Amino acid sequence: MADHVRFTGYIMGYLPILTGHRLVMTNMTKQNVPNCQVWSDGNRFQVMVDDHKTVRSFGQAAFCLDKTEYGWLRQISQGKCCVRGKDCPYDFHTSLGLQISKPANVVNMAWEDAGMKGKIDFNKIRSSVSTQANNFLLEKERRQVAKAMCHDLDTAERFYVGLPDKETCYKTRERRVKALQLATGNPSKEDQPSQNAEEPLLASTPVLQTRAQTVTSPTPARHCLLRR
Repeated sequence: MADHVRFTGYIMGYLPILTGHRLVMTNMTKQNVPNCQVWSDGNRFQVMVDDHKTVRSFGQAAFCLDKTEYGWLRQISQGKCCVRGKDCPYDFHTSLGLQISKPANVVNMAWEDAGMKGKIDFNKIRSSVSTQANNFLLEKERRQVAKAMCHDLDTAERFYVGLPDKETCYKTRERRVKALQLATGNPSKEDQPSQNAEEPLLASTPVLQTRAQTVTSPTPARHCLLRR
């Protein structure tokens, strides 16, 4: 059971770092995974999730993945992760075959397993994604990342959002990785507690990077997954 929780926790921590999505993953069904779009000779995948809180404003939530990342979701959807895995219609489930109701607890088990200190939550990850985009991407790129992560309309400039095609979606993923790499190479000297659960992604002025926003690269989590 512990291995299943850690395995799930690493993936549920990795995907928000990559995409900026928070709890959308818990509503990803097993049918969403094989029904994805596949292109680039089977090396790029776009998994769409219909059920999330801002679906009326932003449409489906997209997860653009490479072949390795998609393989993790397939492993779970096929029930290879645990004995009761085939009993649940949702991709992310407990070892008893139930939908995960407290994803933050699962992610924190992987966080601790990776040797990280303190606690992590999805708001901190999303805030870090927003800050890195603000600090290291151009305005056009920030807008694209905001659309892809279904950024809340109260914290981002409101504009019409059409569902991106798979190529645009994958380019947005590359911009998100670009911001993450630049942030890793240019850590902020400021270290003040954040006053907001989320930072505006389309802010007109740079936002200071805070302790709550200093989330590590997904690379260690990815290496841990590959070792298991």
